[in-house]
Amino acid sequence: MKRTNNGPESFHCHYNEQLYVSHPSIYQFLEVLIGQQTFTYIKMRNMSKPAPIPKSEKEKTEYIKMAYKTYTTGEYAQEHFV
Repeated sequence: MKRTNNGPESFHCHYNEQLYVSHPSIYQFLEVLIGQQTFTYIKMRNMSKPAPIPKSEKEKTEYIKMAYKTYTTGEYAQEHFV
């Protein structure tokens, strides 16, 4: 459970920046609301994609897997890894 309200505060800050008067017309309000909805849909779609893994991270993971495999098969002694 999150203990801060940074997400809602950020949302309201960006939302209020788009409204230039304290009592906008219904057309201005709806335009901002539709824009915010579009932005939210885009963010939600991007969150469903897994983040790309950098090449260096992939290489490290492959090396660790290979080293573990050689250790478990008995090709190297434990002293080799320490």
